[in-house]
Amino acid sequence: VNLRSGPGNEYPIKCVYQIQDMPLKVLGEYENWYKTQDKDSEEGWINKNLATKRRNLIVLNGTQIMYKKDNIKSNPIFRLEENVVVKYNKCNSNWCKVSVNGKDGWVEKQNLWGYDY
Repeated sequence: VNLRSGPGNEYPIKCVYQIQDMPLKVLGEYENWYKTQDKDSEEGWINKNLATKRRNLIVLNGTQIMYKKDNIKSNPIFRLEENVVVKYNKCNSNWCKVSVNGKDGWVEKQNLWGYDY
């Protein structure tokens, strides 16, 4: 997906997202375009046809563990590498329940981006 400097194909490409289902925060809209921000605070415009309403999160801070329950004493399910995209289910004060590869589990909220919008 191309991130453009303005809302139209005539605007220069600022960067290209190559991570499928990359979570982006929507800051605004203009016609068929969303003004967005990514996990690195990069802002730009993407065509609405390239976006999905499905809520996703992205793993931060290196490799993280996905646990069966929302505590570190719970059984680990997966090791998630940085920049892996996971499906958002819900969050509590310190943890988010996510899905990846057909499995549900919990990851510490501080190691995810995209839950707070």
